[in-house]
Amino acid sequence: MTEPTEAKDEEDLMVCSLGKVFLKDASLEAPNSPEAFLGIQDIDPKVTLQFKIDEREVSEDTYSVVLTLTITAADEPKTLFLIEVQQGGVFLIRGYDSPERLERILKVRCPKMLFPYARETVDNLIVKAGFPPLMLAPVDFTSAYTRKTAAAAGA
Repeated sequence: MTEPTEAKDEEDLMVCSLGKVFLKDASLEAPNSPEAFLGIQDIDPKVTLQFKIDEREVSEDTYSVVLTLTITAADEPKTLFLIEVQQGGVFLIRGYDSPERLERILKVRCPKMLFPYARETVDNLIVKAGFPPLMLAPVDFTSAYTRKTAAAAGA
């Protein structure tokens, strides 16, 4: 029979958990309403999505991460709508041994957890503005982070 050991695996010591989800800010502009609704079924608007991630340490091992989504739909030259949502979360994060690993958690894993909440808020705003729902495709935060760090390393 083997005796239990006090040493734990490194994986057992690493924690990243979402403690609280909050909506920090949301705005919707539909500058061409109600005219934008006339013939809406006949248009194919160009939809663009931009995102930004802000994080800060709130207290020891506790971080606030805010995912900002900016969505614009346009049928040139008219803008149908512009939405900005700042979806936030409070995360308990500990056990990551390097600043690089912590940054990756804050810039990849945390936004992945927040994205479904932000997408739901975007859809609710769009529908309430009178437009058809817009189910945003998932964002590949891993690739975006890899591109950003590679660009910074090459600069």
